[in-house]
Amino acid sequence: MLSVRLVSYTRDGERLVAATAKKSLTRKPLEAYIDALPDEDVEVWIRETLRRQHLSPWEHSIYTFSIEGLSRVATHQLVRHRIASYTQLSLRYATAEYSPRLAEALEEAGEASLMVAGYRAELRKLGEGRYLFAVRDVEGSELGRMELRLRGGVAEIAGLEGFRDPVSRALARSFLRDAAGGEVEPRAGASFRVERHLYARFARWIDYQAPYRLRSSPELLAEFVEQTDRAHHLYLRMLAEGVPAEDARYLLPHGVTSSIVVTVNARELLHMLSLRTCTRAQWELRLVAWLMWLLAYRVHPRLFKWAGPRCIYYENTVRNTPVSLEEVLGYNPAEALERGFHGELRPGAGLASERCPEGVPAIGVARCIHAGLSEAIKAARLMGADARVLGRD
Repeated sequence: MLSVRLVSYTRDGERLVAATAKKSLTRKPLEAYIDALPDEDVEVWIRETLRRQHLSPWEHSIYTFSIEGLSRVATHQLVRHRIASYTQLSLRYATAEYSPRLAEALEEAGEASLMVAGYRAELRKLGEGRYLFAVRDVEGSELGRMELRLRGGVAEIAGLEGFRDPVSRALARSFLRDAAGGEVEPRAGASFRVERHLYARFARWIDYQAPYRLRSSPELLAEFVEQTDRAHHLYLRMLAEGVPAEDARYLLPHGVTSSIVVTVNARELLHMLSLRTCTRAQWELRLVAWLMWLLAYRVHPRLFKWAGPRCIYYENTVRNTPVSLEEVLGYNPAEALERGFHGELRPGAGLASERCPEGVPAIGVARCIHAGLSEAIKAARLMGADARVLGRD
């Protein structure tokens, strides 16, 4: 599951930006403005920095994000933003194996689940030695279920229904393959020795991200699950036979998930968001960018209401008064992201520029932003994405 956390941010970052801007014009000490600047003046000075493109004060407000479950396809793009600090999970040391401790914790909790492109696989403990594995679609409809009975390290598929569509069947095979350490066909009456743990499929240190658009081709998505799983199992075999992790990782697909810590100042975040919330950005990184925007907006709305795709960023360099995302869309995108569905597009503020830097005419900019945000919301739902503010400095 994709998760984005804002784990640290500069306390009173908005006030610091405004006070720093004011400090550049006077000899008074900075603390005089931080303590004494009225709230309405904070808004005025932030807006003035945008109007004049005097953005060095924004560099003093710092944010640290922890991002989990992002594919290495997307992390490779993210780290191209050079004015930021990154620490990423190393697959030389953190091998993509199973965590027995996590498996035991899941068994104790009695249930576990994972999302693959909008399909949710679930394992629930029914009682001593009895388990239920099920696959549902994003609307909650059950696509297949099987009951397993575990005795002395041997599991028997005591009952099975469904799994007629290719994706749910591929996920059932994936679950059985991880538990048995080999191929087991999901059919009633089949039995296998549990070589790892019944919860092994849910206790991988590292999993993979499947493109949600493959939902439109279930056969291709099922093949994606199968091929990715086989690559993972060959990787485990290579590790077991003594191949160094730094060599075995060559086999892992680009979709393998990673975790990364990102520290960035408000000015660079403004720039980063302008490129990555744009509809021209790759969909997974665009989703992450919108979630980063949401978290930054939650803690510093007076700064990040002016942030948005490149069209907004550029627009606020040429007009006399900056324009916010909400003014352009006619609804608050933060509320849309939190609710999980977009608002009704009611284009409001007109744009001063004739077109955006990507060539979209001014009249189509609001609809373009709306379409990109809507796709990000859809992707978040299908990936089970989550975003939270955890702390501050």
